[in-house]
Amino acid sequence: MAADLAAGNAGSEREELPVIFVSHGSPMAAIEEDETSAFWQRLGKQVADFPGLKAILVISAHWEADGPAIRVNSAAQPGTVHDFYGFPRDLYSLQYPVKGSPELAQRVVELLSANHIKAELDPSHGLDHGAWVPLRWMLPRGSIPVVQMSLHGGSSRQVGNAITSMQRHVELGRALKPLRREGVLVLASGGAVHNLRDIGPYFGTKKVASYVAPFDSLLDEAIAKAKSDEDMLSRLLALASHPLLPKAHPTIEHLLPLYVAAGAGTGAGDATPYTATEAASSEDGNASRESKPSVAPQKLFDMRIWTLSNAAFNFGHMPKPEKLAASA
Repeated sequence: MAADLAAGNAGSEREELPVIFVSHGSPMAAIEEDETSAFWQRLGKQVADFPGLKAILVISAHWEADGPAIRVNSAAQPGTVHDFYGFPRDLYSLQYPVKGSPELAQRVVELLSANHIKAELDPSHGLDHGAWVPLRWMLPRGSIPVVQMSLHGGSSRQVGNAITSMQRHVELGRALKPLRREGVLVLASGGAVHNLRDIGPYFGTKKVASYVAPFDSLLDEAIAKAKSDEDMLSRLLALASHPLLPKAHPTIEHLLPLYVAAGAGTGAGDATPYTATEAASSEDGNASRESKPSVAPQKLFDMRIWTLSNAAFNFGHMPKPEKLAASA
């Protein structure tokens, strides 16, 4: 059945769906109405209108593989995981009832295996809050099937292993790239800046830690100001040795979904310059994919609070990106 997912797009002219990275913030974001939740609602309206959308593959910072294999949730009805502690009781009663897609899960395992990345189905893991918190605002009715996939585990989260881990997660994303032509939205969920160790002096105030804006700007420069896929990936990987990284991310699991998104949202080190618009059509009226430059990635949203940045980025064509940031 996984073959059907791929075959259903064989020979079609379907455009690639974009890849989206969101910062999911605190679990309280599930119930707090603010700029971030308003952005997710605007984003969800666009996602729901994506032509040919069949399913969503979520990569969350809160699921790291507990062995050498990437885990892919294959449940037909994934549960809602409340993977947090010390929050208001009402938060633990929230549910995000949504269908899974065993077919998509199998397809993901096939793609990863074909790229020499060990992967296994996991029928028991539900959707953690990195997945269901933004989706609850984006698609509150749970109308689109959702599959969640893990990050690499082990020492991947350690800052000292940043360059190796970043490279591995870019390759993970590249393996997922065919899904974009198969009606699957790749949604990466983490945090542009995420330092809970420092949050004490800032919590409940309007103060923002001194490293939040500079690191946020580094991401913006690496992604939204890059000249090509190759340039963007080079800039992102260079952050592994930047002195601000240990402050912005004492552990890097919340940053790694961004690297999966970058890998899935680009070619294999393509140095072709970006274009801000779709390529011109050829004489027969069909756009030439062979000569078509990549669409420049864009920053969709940003909100800085305490020791966090809730920035969001897209890789690929978004129909109306300007409307997403309208009130941000």
